[in-house]
Amino acid sequence: MTRKLAGLAALCAATQGFAEGIETVTVTGTRLPDRPLAAHHNLSRETIERVNPPTMVALLRQIPNLVMSENGAAAGHSFASIRGGEPNFILVMIDGVAVNDPTNSSGGGFDFNQLDPALIERVEVYRGGTSAVHGGEAISGIIHFITRRTATSSLALEAGTDDQHRASLALATSRQGDYAALLNLSASRERPSVHADHENRQALLKLAADKDRSQHQLLLSASHTDNQSLAEDSGGIRYANPRTTESRVSRQWLASLGSQFQPASDQQWVARLSWSRHRMDTDNPGIADGILDGIPPSDIQSDYRKLDGEFFFRWQANAAWHMLAGASGQQAEGSNRGVLDYGFPLPVDFALRQENYGLFAETARTFGALTLELGVRHDAPSGFDNELSSRFSLDYQFHPGARVYGAYSEGYKLPSFFALAHPLVGNPALSPELSRNSEIGLKLQGESGREMALILFHNQYRDLVDFDPELFLSVNQSEVTASGAEWRGAGRLTPWLNLELDLTYLDTDIKHSDSRLRRRPRWYGGLHLHAALGRLDLSLSADSRGSFYDSSVPTGPVTLGGYTDLSLAARWQLGPAISLTLNVDNLLDRSYQSAVGFIDPGAQIRAGVQYQL
Repeated sequence: MTRKLAGLAALCAATQGFAEGIETVTVTGTRLPDRPLAAHHNLSRETIERVNPPTMVALLRQIPNLVMSENGAAAGHSFASIRGGEPNFILVMIDGVAVNDPTNSSGGGFDFNQLDPALIERVEVYRGGTSAVHGGEAISGIIHFITRRTATSSLALEAGTDDQHRASLALATSRQGDYAALLNLSASRERPSVHADHENRQALLKLAADKDRSQHQLLLSASHTDNQSLAEDSGGIRYANPRTTESRVSRQWLASLGSQFQPASDQQWVARLSWSRHRMDTDNPGIADGILDGIPPSDIQSDYRKLDGEFFFRWQANAAWHMLAGASGQQAEGSNRGVLDYGFPLPVDFALRQENYGLFAETARTFGALTLELGVRHDAPSGFDNELSSRFSLDYQFHPGARVYGAYSEGYKLPSFFALAHPLVGNPALSPELSRNSEIGLKLQGESGREMALILFHNQYRDLVDFDPELFLSVNQSEVTASGAEWRGAGRLTPWLNLELDLTYLDTDIKHSDSRLRRRPRWYGGLHLHAALGRLDLSLSADSRGSFYDSSVPTGPVTLGGYTDLSLAARWQLGPAISLTLNVDNLLDRSYQSAVGFIDPGAQIRAGVQYQL
């Protein structure tokens, strides 16, 4: 839905530790410890190093049951969808800090290629609504990046075809008593064509203190991304008119301080305070009229700042009963300034301030083989009515290694700053978008480590923000349902060979409309094969999807053919401190469109070296 608007116009994971002794607590789908989350998947640092992805989008393609693509190459806009939801229905977090920017024309969708995989320790993805846990930004799922916590200093260099260059440096202290520090720097560059150029630089500093009954962590990070590519919806290299690149310069800063206190073995206090800022300068050449109306040239500067914090108390009444309660608050300011060129300059100038304060509680109780989980959250966003979000789940283990579960949640998402305040299409009377998510699942795990999961889901999104061409205004008018099934299987085929497979069926419908949602194939899946051959690791990955609907200004609505993208990664441990890498992306050198007119750059070869200092 937010794509039509575009046509017109960072708790450190509950103080995620990065050095020995700092406890790691997962908060992606729940703040309760050690819960058997339903549709949840992690990618470890070990997997990231083995696959050695060139970009964050390439890394996220390793996540099962997730639609992930980009407009041709790293310089293009990235697209993510969980269970048929819009990209801005996904809450994106860095070490527990939400980093979605609601001032952009995608309504808060995140550009994943502004993050470098070299700085990431782990990725956690939760599929399903979690407004009862994190508030009104996570109505289809969460993608959570936990930054590096290595205790080994290292230097990595890589070069490849299409003018690919990457470097990362990690400097870490050996743990001295109760304290540790990590500095991580990275830089990358890729130029697959004269119409695509991607450059990224990032810096990360972590300081940690680990006491007997408390842990504390300070995180500081900054990134600068410069992208030159053909504009979204332009039709790419095949159809763009004019064939002039759009410039997007993005800068992001994040600071977070988190603490855990454990006064007793069954009690824990957790607190976090964070500040983040995201600036984006976009120079769009415009798109000439085609089947659809064109888009005027524009030069826009957006700026979004947010201060937020939370604290909660976690209590274990006994081995079978966990509870927590807490509060959160945030203050956000966003602005969007510049000019649209309609043959005459039309100024764009809006600024908005928003506050939101919430109370939340969760509990989990086990009755033998049955586990009941409840979550509720009350939010009081400024300018809107109070919102109540809830989540309920039942989990039954009917056999060792076998369980069934069901979950239901209700949530909301506030309209973006762009939809509320844009001088041309903004509507301050917009209401929150609402969601209902339900799922049932079966999970099996054998003694040999083989596992299988089957999940059926149904999501309903109401009062979605859309553009009304007659009113020339953003309005609440759409209702979308998304139903389907997710399957995943994994296991060891031989002592040295592991296999993972996933497959998703998705059926979406826009009520009272013949239109279809873009870039949601009915069938999509993946394959990941890993061979551990002594000092040599080999990984083969496949990202496959069926045909899907898309649209651009020059062509109007079209159906694009499906494709399978293969990538090969090899890592050779040459010695105790040095390893060599070789990667071939798009192994079969296939020419396919991930968006209308945007052609994948074809086979790319990269070679690199990593040295432990």
